[in-house]
Amino acid sequence: MLGMLFVPEKKISYRVLQLLNSAGLLLVIVFHFLSVFLPFNELRFTEVMARFHNFFVPARFTYLIWILIYTMLGAFVYNQLQGFWNPEQKELVYVRKLSYLFFTSCVLQAMWFLAWHFLELELAVGLRFLLLINLIFIYTILHRQEHGGEKYYFLTRAAFSFYVGWIIVELVINFNVMLVQRGEGWFGLPESIWVIGIMILMAVVVMAQVINSEDALMGLAALWAYFGILMARMADVPPIRAGLAVVGISMMIIAAGVVWVALRSERVF
Repeated sequence: MLGMLFVPEKKISYRVLQLLNSAGLLLVIVFHFLSVFLPFNELRFTEVMARFHNFFVPARFTYLIWILIYTMLGAFVYNQLQGFWNPEQKELVYVRKLSYLFFTSCVLQAMWFLAWHFLELELAVGLRFLLLINLIFIYTILHRQEHGGEKYYFLTRAAFSFYVGWIIVELVINFNVMLVQRGEGWFGLPESIWVIGIMILMAVVVMAQVINSEDALMGLAALWAYFGILMARMADVPPIRAGLAVVGISMMIIAAGVVWVALRSERVF
């Protein structure tokens, strides 16, 4: 599957790429819908989370961010379909460079739903990692590619900024769910120690990336994930005050990066 990334740019027609992008997004949305309402293996997405509850699991409302991500990805797919029936259509500069990667990301996401619901959590973590690498390639292309003023280009960039920021946090959430399933911690450390370390380390990594790429939207997606974790932990009985303080400090670290970009940069994503 990853071999698609190395297919020469002119080997597949532009129209085929348009269809692949459309089919890929439709595949992901269908799998996401089925994972919630069918569901796979008689387990809903949140039921898997509840079965392996840990400090990193956010409140359910946090996952509403997928509606925003899918809506913006839908705008990308709709835009690149413009002129599909016109043989003289102008190719969008960035679509050909993104298409193999985007379709691959959709397949990885669909495969993740199956791995997650059938409790193959090691596989789920591996798929999330591959998805993150894939999205980073897309993100890099979008930030280096001349867009020529195409309509919806900046919305496409915004979509992948949110997507990368969210998947960074979700990869860590998945990893911790896997550890709970296996009954293991991080290198034998007490849970309180590695929770503090990972929460703050993840926040620092996100802040550094936000500042380096001048991308406040990525930081906002991570902030939303941390906010969901904060709300979930406040609902614990009794709430762990030290844990709440760590989440709060982590949010301030990410917020500092977002504010820095907003005040010092000429663009926010």
